[in-house]
Amino acid sequence: MRVTLGDRPLHDQELIVGPGAPGWDGTAVLGGRRAAGAALVVDPEWDSAEPRHRPTTTTSADAALLPLDGPAVLLTALAHDALTLRRRLDSLLTGLDRGC
Repeated sequence: MRVTLGDRPLHDQELIVGPGAPGWDGTAVLGGRRAAGAALVVDPEWDSAEPRHRPTTTTSADAALLPLDGPAVLLTALAHDALTLRRRLDSLLTGLDRGC
């Protein structure tokens, strides 16, 4: 996934999974979980927002909200199933709405 805003890069990520991917069998990849997901949120208003209104980093063992260099945040989560994954990503999005 590569995202730009105008001619400015915001995010560039590649995810390779499965038996042919290097390191795929290691526990560091998903830590025994079977579902991984991400959402990228871009809001050009964050460029001009005061620092207290910009998203801040949030992490747990299974989810992370990571501000990017630009008006964007990357939300990522791991879970044992798709429903739990969806709930974790939704929780990060809800927190993002309250924090800004």
